[in-house]
Amino acid sequence: MIRLEGDRCHYVEEDAIAPLWKGQKFPAVAFISGWSMINRQTVVVPDVRRDDRIPYELYAGTFVRAVAMAPIRKEVVGAISAYWSRPYQPTQWEVETLEALTEAALTAVEHIRFSTMPKQEGGRETPRGDFQADIDTVAGIAAVPTMLDVALRRTGMGFSAIARVTENRWITCSALDNVGFGLKPGDELPVESTLCDEIRDHRQPIVFDDAAADHRYRDHHTPRIYGLRSYISMPIIRADGTFWGTLCAIDPKPAKVDNPQVIGTFRLFAELIAHHLDASDRLSATQASLERERELSELREQFIAVLGHDLRNPVAAIDAGTSRLLKEGWTDRTPLILNLMKASISRMSGLVDNIMDLARRASAAAYRWIGRRPIWSRRCRSLLRKFVPRIHNATFALPWTSHGLRPLIV
Repeated sequence: MIRLEGDRCHYVEEDAIAPLWKGQKFPAVAFISGWSMINRQTVVVPDVRRDDRIPYELYAGTFVRAVAMAPIRKEVVGAISAYWSRPYQPTQWEVETLEALTEAALTAVEHIRFSTMPKQEGGRETPRGDFQADIDTVAGIAAVPTMLDVALRRTGMGFSAIARVTENRWITCSALDNVGFGLKPGDELPVESTLCDEIRDHRQPIVFDDAAADHRYRDHHTPRIYGLRSYISMPIIRADGTFWGTLCAIDPKPAKVDNPQVIGTFRLFAELIAHHLDASDRLSATQASLERERELSELREQFIAVLGHDLRNPVAAIDAGTSRLLKEGWTDRTPLILNLMKASISRMSGLVDNIMDLARRASAAAYRWIGRRPIWSRRCRSLLRKFVPRIHNATFALPWTSHGLRPLIV
């Protein structure tokens, strides 16, 4: 099922023996589906390798060898296609059945028009996938509009763009279109149909003044599909060496672009874009780190406040117990007081353990990048470990009582 969206064909749904083009969009003027809808004619292609209207490069990696395409003639909203895995001439009955399906599908297509529209965020369409962050990042680079304008003025070409290119996606992040090519931020092209797919592999610029006069590209599928004559595309390489995308310019007429001045300008712009992308990532990472530190700081302050309150109680209990023992000596209540003091010391020991845990975690986060344990944490741990046993083994000298002087081991 293909839907006509302006000057593009949107492959909305498919049911095939292997994945084809579901979710992708193609220029209507360059594909057989667009020809069928624009001309409101059913198209039968018994062998895709022998029909000039078929961009065979896009079919070469699929099972498709024969095609029948019937437009939904009322309002020209779309088309329904059938594919065969071998060269095949459909019968008249099969063609008429396909055309009958298109008439019955009109209501369903209208439903698809609304149910599959991209979600709106702030009045702008959100592209599929996880590349919205890349589009937003490029949109946030203030120099990009100037770069694209200078690129066109320098070359005399009509369309320039920054594209995010992956193994299976080509997505427009920013574009300046003076020739009506029709791409806007978020729009996609089949990556196999672009020269950027080759640039992603070899990471070298591709430049030609006139595809018709260049033996390397006169028979190439990209100029033929998109009707372009002049072309320049520069890879955008991040600081870590990863390929991000391309800065490109195209025009349906020849242009003087294969020279050191133009290539140097595009290389400089591509490096500036990569620098901005790296800086944006570093800024985002720093902001996220600061936010985490702020949250941790608040938690530490709350922990210290609770800890101070909890420590005050056992310390006060020990202070009251020792004062009473020093004043009264050994009495019948002394064992009870000692048990209470012992419980308070155990409570203090647990709180000290909590402090040590917090210190270990904080030091590990702060010093993880140098790969060793911080000295201050070892010293703190050493002092605390010396302090706790001394509390447990503290000896208090009590005054004489009727039972004599008795040392107290807590």
